[in-house]
Amino acid sequence: MESNIIEDLRIHVGGYDQLGDRSLASISALRKSAWEHRYPHYAQQVSRWDDQFDSRAILLTASIGEKLAGTARLNVCTFEMACGQFGHVPNFAKFIRQFSPPIATMTRLAIYPEFMGRGIANALDLARIEIAKAQNCSILIVEINNTTRRMRAISDMGFQAIPGAENYPASPYVSAAVEGGTFEYKRGTAFYAELHSATCFKPLTDNG
Repeated sequence: MESNIIEDLRIHVGGYDQLGDRSLASISALRKSAWEHRYPHYAQQVSRWDDQFDSRAILLTASIGEKLAGTARLNVCTFEMACGQFGHVPNFAKFIRQFSPPIATMTRLAIYPEFMGRGIANALDLARIEIAKAQNCSILIVEINNTTRRMRAISDMGFQAIPGAENYPASPYVSAAVEGGTFEYKRGTAFYAELHSATCFKPLTDNG
């Protein structure tokens, strides 16, 4: 599906086998570039930028004109698959057991540095929320590196911190691909939203 979101921004949504010229290699390169810009010390420790969940994901890319500007991922999960992604989050399994599958997880958000601040992260978030709703998911999970701007944006959209999953030493999705040693990372918080509730997800304009 493609749709105009803001200005000349277009969002493309497809599975692993539907990427076309938006190949997984391009998505991995975008993830790498975003991390190198914002977290150069951490990016140096990573040996690869894809994982086993990409092949079962709904992958989104954002383009401005002919330029790839951002990417994000949504997985529609069983409980076991969600735990495979978020098992490092304190209290995660205990908390989400109260919800019936399918569970949706938002991961792998990355914006090219030159396009940050143009609302692309918000557009990708809103697109993933709509897809999760259409898939009849009961709950949507996202883990946020503790940066004030991103956490405020997620909270303003209607997400709440998972009780007991606040300000913990987070493990990034690339941790399993790090060669040698433990990947040291900033602190993070896991958020959730109940998709069948009356919460209104509202568009923002300043979260990336």
